[in-house]
Amino acid sequence: MLVKCSAGICRKVSAGFRYSVEKVKHYESTEIPAGYTVIAIAGVYALSNLIRIIISVILQRNSYINMSAASILAVILLQVAAFAALTHYDYWNYHKRKLLLIGVMAFTLVTAASGIFTYLYGITLRPLIFLLPVTEDISPALIINTSRLLNTVIAGLPSVALVCKIFSLLTDEEVRKGIYGFKIDKIIDMRKDKKFKYDLKFLRRMDTGLPYTIKMKDRQLHASIGGATGAAKTSTVLTISIANDLDQKAFNEDYCKKELEERMDTDVAKNRMFHDRDFKMKYFTGLTEDGQCFIDSLRAKAPSAGITCLAPNESFSDEIYMLAINRGFKVNRVDPILTEKDEHKEGFIGFNPLYIPEKLTGIKRELDIFKKAKLFADVLQALYDMTGSSDVYFAKLNKNVTTTFTILLLVTMEYVHPGHHVTPEDVQRLVDDFDLVKPYYYALLKNYGDNDDVFDAAGNPIPARLKDINCGRYQFIVPLVNNDILNENGRKQMENQIRGLRTIMSDFINNPLIHDVFCVQESIDIDKILEDGEITVVNYALELGMCEATAFGLFFSLSFNNAVVRRPGTEFTRLPHYYYIDEFPILLHSDQEQMFTMFRQYNVSNMVAFQTYDLFDKTPVTRFLKGVVMNNTAHQVVFGRVSVNEMDMFSKLAGKELQTISQDTVSETPITDPDTKKSFSSRNTPTWVNAREGADFRYKDFREVSVFTVDQGSPKTVFDCKVSFLDKKRRDAVIKRYIVDWDQYETISREDECSEAEKTVTEDAVKVSGRDEVCRTGQEETAENLSEQFLDNSMESDEERPEDIRQTTAPEDLTELFTVSENEELLQRYYEKLMKEEEENRQFEVYGQDREQQLCQSSLFDSDADSGCFDLSIDGFGITDD
Repeated sequence: MLVKCSAGICRKVSAGFRYSVEKVKHYESTEIPAGYTVIAIAGVYALSNLIRIIISVILQRNSYINMSAASILAVILLQVAAFAALTHYDYWNYHKRKLLLIGVMAFTLVTAASGIFTYLYGITLRPLIFLLPVTEDISPALIINTSRLLNTVIAGLPSVALVCKIFSLLTDEEVRKGIYGFKIDKIIDMRKDKKFKYDLKFLRRMDTGLPYTIKMKDRQLHASIGGATGAAKTSTVLTISIANDLDQKAFNEDYCKKELEERMDTDVAKNRMFHDRDFKMKYFTGLTEDGQCFIDSLRAKAPSAGITCLAPNESFSDEIYMLAINRGFKVNRVDPILTEKDEHKEGFIGFNPLYIPEKLTGIKRELDIFKKAKLFADVLQALYDMTGSSDVYFAKLNKNVTTTFTILLLVTMEYVHPGHHVTPEDVQRLVDDFDLVKPYYYALLKNYGDNDDVFDAAGNPIPARLKDINCGRYQFIVPLVNNDILNENGRKQMENQIRGLRTIMSDFINNPLIHDVFCVQESIDIDKILEDGEITVVNYALELGMCEATAFGLFFSLSFNNAVVRRPGTEFTRLPHYYYIDEFPILLHSDQEQMFTMFRQYNVSNMVAFQTYDLFDKTPVTRFLKGVVMNNTAHQVVFGRVSVNEMDMFSKLAGKELQTISQDTVSETPITDPDTKKSFSSRNTPTWVNAREGADFRYKDFREVSVFTVDQGSPKTVFDCKVSFLDKKRRDAVIKRYIVDWDQYETISREDECSEAEKTVTEDAVKVSGRDEVCRTGQEETAENLSEQFLDNSMESDEERPEDIRQTTAPEDLTELFTVSENEELLQRYYEKLMKEEEENRQFEVYGQDREQQLCQSSLFDSDADSGCFDLSIDGFGITDD
């Protein structure tokens, strides 16, 4: 009967197990059915043990009990390992599901313990009870029932005590908090391809001496470094972090080179000629779908991240520059400080804050124009405020004039001076001399106005008719120029009121060191820096003075901010970029808020260093940034010698913890009493106290820091670490890189998608051996001048034309160009096109002046005109580009 009952229970358990398996089959994730499978196995095992114990107690035989230590240990370890592994997945991190796993584990443990106690009873007390003699008063049934009762008590009481203990532990809030917060990822790094990750590795825990790593994903939540002057925060944190990023970038690039080299000319090919030092993943194309998938996965697996560093002095910027050069990288170096020979430093490149990237068109270009104008006006206003003579009226007037002139230049420069990029010097010229506004203003009316009747025969606007013209979104420029710039009365008043603006611009822009950086035509392109993951070092040079350094740094940092928030792609497709700023409070501006609130989703991570949070209070406009920085920098490294305000602030940030306060009391009656008594009492009171006091943050040894951080997005309690300097050997070492001769591989052609504005020039190229050059043909070019271009050593290099995909070299003559066997068909079409253009050129020379006049009847400022002619007749200002 008992056996039949046990068989029925087993059948029901088996049916329940099959039902559970069917229930979880619909889950696509393997961790969900795997977890339930472990629960089912452990549950069946524990239930079978319980049934065996019951049978053993009833039949009083130990043979039914499973005393295999290996099986018991295996099941318990399986559950512990499964619990730890399953915490890696979101599904099993919900509280009740974690408690379910713990409950099944406890059930298994209790049944195993009960089996042990039952077995021990069977080999110790049971034989003694069975030795009792059978008499009339003591029947065999009585002996057996007595043994069963003792067996139940001896096995049951410890098991019940164990259950009560487990239950009390699971109901304790601190224990539950530990269970809920446990994740295997916090102990073991479970990330895939972690050797390619840009982790922060500059900390070493004080308690264990082991390195502490801030993971790449957590790093996107930004970091702040706080420490008084002399705390070595720059040398021990910023320099180490940048060196680690450079090493990781070099490792990733070399890995990609090796992987690509193995598949070159099979299903992967390069789409342009380039030197190994200019290696970029975008220079490769898949010849098959698998090849393209391989390139995409390689780009995501081992990204070549960009690094931008804003340094307050040349010592830090020079150090970062040399670290990058020693690792074989090209560096964009924006540094106004000259060498001892009064020359710009190696790698110098200018930065024009009014530079508009050529690839921006349409509404994006117009939006960037307005942002650049606002940025320029804001920085000049910041300079004006620093003089201490700021006035609300004059501040708004200066900003209005600066914004208007800047927008006017950015919108019309392509018509007045084609190919010229607007610089701060151009704006200064207009502010100094209002007469120079005319050609740009007239170009605005002609190209953006909706009424051509406002111009006379000479092309000059008729003042009486200007009220009838509408320039669309640029209409706000018209009344200001008419009433306050060109009008005699308004001009005198305006010139008098913007004298302060003229002084500010003159003092800043006329500084030769700043002028050489800002007023350039060849400027760094921040959009390209972000897209290609380039390395940029900017020295905003406190040596120039606080006002000049502030303006210098703000021009770059605010331009960088604008470029970041227009990055194309998604959070997962954009290359990671790491942005370092030392002495951040010098560059405080209300627009810096987006650095900490928006950059994460554009895959840009910040690390800013400053001496104290009190510096954020220096102006009412930027005071709110203190809370923004504190709340949006998930990783805060705090050196010692913090201020009084920071002592209280960090103590609150560390939170409170529950501690048991013990109070011992001694009571004694006077010795004069006839019955002298003495009593002792002790009371323990749970009390919430500060986890860290302010003094714990202030009194730190040199290079010891307090760290607030997160792990997998979850905040960790504050802990102490130690930081170190970059050792001299690593600082001065020249890293040997993996170099590939990419010229040995074939270059394929890739047609670029061009907008209508880009169709004025057709870019063709072919692959030949030798150095890289670009062959560009336009409608006005002939075979003769094309040949001259090939022989011209001053022609632009491929590095200056990243949009060109296919490369050429300079052959001995033009006919050699058409003997390359791989491109016979392409070259034939190319040759026919050149011959056609040459024939048209001959016809042009035959027709003479009549033909020229006929060709130049295209619309004014029309860059798509067949002749390429431009005729500007603006108040005597004429340009003909033939």
